[in-house]
Amino acid sequence: PMFHPINDAPMGTTAGTISLQGRSDFAGATITATNGDDSYSAETNSAGDFNLPLPVGTYDVSIEMAGYLDATIAGVEVTEDNTTTLPTLTLPGGDANDSDKINIMDLALIGSHYGLDCSSPSWDARADVNADCTVNILDLTIAASNFQAASPVNWE
Repeated sequence: PMFHPINDAPMGTTAGTISLQGRSDFAGATITATNGDDSYSAETNSAGDFNLPLPVGTYDVSIEMAGYLDATIAGVEVTEDNTTTLPTLTLPGGDANDSDKINIMDLALIGSHYGLDCSSPSWDARADVNADCTVNILDLTIAASNFQAASPVNWE
């Protein structure tokens, strides 16, 4: 029999794959499933995969990652002993100031750190959208390509 850790409730799983625009390492995005007052979370691995065991029920699922817009999907059904696979999604990058919208403030933050690398005394990791240890045209291009976009992005 399957182990049921939460009050012996019937369990299922939600799983999926998330990528982060401009990056090759997709680790560290947080997936949160909410059902009423109950909330459960997991993080993506470097391939962007996540696996979140949940009590059977209906959940609203969100994903968050610093520097990226959030995404949500509502009404995810989790059934006993099954895995509900969510659609694959690429999160749009460039929300450097974590305001849930990509606007001139993000471009200004990235631009004001342009040319710096992570050994610079005035380094600000928020400006390095693609996390390659350098603030350059790649970071500006990611943000500019999503200019005026806002959270949550549709995840369907």
